[in-house]
Amino acid sequence: RTPGAAAAGAVAAAAAGAVYAVVQQAGLDPFSGGEFRHARGFAGNPDFFAQQMAMVLPLALAPALLRGAWWGWTAAGACALALGLSASRAGLLGGLAGGAALAWLLRERIRRASRRRALTAVAILAAAFASAEAVLPRDISLRARMGTLFTTEGFARSRGDMWNAVARAARARPLVGWGPDTLKMVFHAWAPPGWASREGLGESVRNAHDEPLHLLVSFGVAGVAGYAWL
Repeated sequence: RTPGAAAAGAVAAAAAGAVYAVVQQAGLDPFSGGEFRHARGFAGNPDFFAQQMAMVLPLALAPALLRGAWWGWTAAGACALALGLSASRAGLLGGLAGGAALAWLLRERIRRASRRRALTAVAILAAAFASAEAVLPRDISLRARMGTLFTTEGFARSRGDMWNAVARAARARPLVGWGPDTLKMVFHAWAPPGWASREGLGESVRNAHDEPLHLLVSFGVAGVAGYAWL
């Protein structure tokens, strides 16, 4: 009973965050007054917010698929819409991976319950993502951001240069790293030529945009081992 209650609580919290994200996107945020280009919910960062939506999405889909729970359908649609509004590539891939894992693990129970529910889930998710794409400006839409994954001047170059520089910084102190929140202070020593002018990020970055690599440069091999053990 306790795991079920915890899952329901996580779904309820995520649904509240998703509703807040829609309010933000509509420019009606009572706490900010400013328009958010990407949904952030309560997280303050689109990627962190998308991670929450991606993690909770399977928890919302499970009761909807197995029992037809209305609140599961509602929460799943809200989380998918908010995930689309965040335009987070990692969040989308994580959500799809979680949904695929759920479908595989529960395939027999879903088949016995109702194939119609599976089709309903696909329809709800598709409608949610399509709605997000219709709302977002084209230049920051999820489709546009996913497209940069396959261009030599987009994601591949910027992230590739960043990861190469962070990896070289990590090699300089492999055992214990540089310490928490220090990447922004040490990155410039390994940044590739022209990084600041090309990326518009000043001389540094605060996050490696790759969790294992960020842990490695911050805490070294010892920190990564401790994180893996946890």
